[in-house]
Amino acid sequence: MKKLILGILLFISNMIADSWVSGWVQGGTSTYEITNDKGDNLKIYCNENYTSIDLNEETSDSITLINKDNKKFVSGSHISGRDFLLADGLALDNFLYEASDNNKFTIIMGKQKAVFNVVKNNVNDEIVKSCNSDKLMEHQNLLNGNSDKPKANEASKNLNADDLYKLTLKTFYNPLLYTNQLLLETTAMIDGLIVYEIKINNGIKGCVWTGKGQVDYYKKKNIPIPYKTLKQFQKESFYFPGGCDVMKIEVFTNKGDFVHTAY
Repeated sequence: MKKLILGILLFISNMIADSWVSGWVQGGTSTYEITNDKGDNLKIYCNENYTSIDLNEETSDSITLINKDNKKFVSGSHISGRDFLLADGLALDNFLYEASDNNKFTIIMGKQKAVFNVVKNNVNDEIVKSCNSDKLMEHQNLLNGNSDKPKANEASKNLNADDLYKLTLKTFYNPLLYTNQLLLETTAMIDGLIVYEIKINNGIKGCVWTGKGQVDYYKKKNIPIPYKTLKQFQKESFYFPGGCDVMKIEVFTNKGDFVHTAY
């Protein structure tokens, strides 16, 4: 009897919950949409050229998702593969992952606000794969004749490292490791800076810090790599082994790659 009651309750809860539905429109565009019991509709359109998101057909440049842990994820509402920055792609990927992975979230777009209680199905797994920034970049790379990396945004090509960040270095004794460590700090000079990797002396003696340390894990789980997007004047610290006597520092960012020397 208890099993029967639980089954009925589960059936009723599924009926009042929301599920993602996939579709397709002319021109090779995939659609993913979800509608709650109040009639609010969240829709994602994507193809090899762009990904677009809207809530109740609201017109706004950005869209915000708040997950059940009250964390906010903001993305542009229309991301084109031709001219987006990697920071835009990261924001899009995080938004898509949260929308497809969470069973409850709130969407805010312009004057529209809606709450969705989601029952997952096989469509959830399709959203990130079909609409993420990797797909946009891959197509753009083919158009550019570059199969390895997306071309830098034109606005970023003329930037110098000093326009983007400031570096400071110091060595300190770590009592937990019983050895000296090298501390390198970056202070962002702009909003939206992401540091992907820092390499000292070509990486010898393990002198490499990388946000991609768990890249295989994240790719296997189809989770966006959690790079940190810095705001202007925000500082981030990177720790290296004490044996990293600094001669050459390579910094890889979403705004370009830069080389520094220090003696």
